[in-house]
Amino acid sequence: MRAYTRRVRDAVAVFLLLCIRGVLLWIALPFAFLVWLVRLPYGVLSRRRAGLGAVAGWFDLNLIAAIERSLLAPIATTTQEFVPWRNLAHVEHRVHWTDPA
Repeated sequence: MRAYTRRVRDAVAVFLLLCIRGVLLWIALPFAFLVWLVRLPYGVLSRRRAGLGAVAGWFDLNLIAAIERSLLAPIATTTQEFVPWRNLAHVEHRVHWTDPA
């Protein structure tokens, strides 16, 4: 019985995460674009370039971590770690048009 309850709770948490993330991406992605534009000259001068996809992926990963740790904390069984800004160039996660949310 406990395994069933845990699976239902995990399914509800994933569904809520996708719904909340889908709405908040409308705010996060334009903001990520602005951050990328501001950071672009620094990246060119310092040769530490990070593309728009890496910046958007960084925002998305941290958005997911923030949602899991705040709104879904009572029902989330696992949480994703925040990605520090210094690891921006190494982010491989990308936001795609075909994402579920």
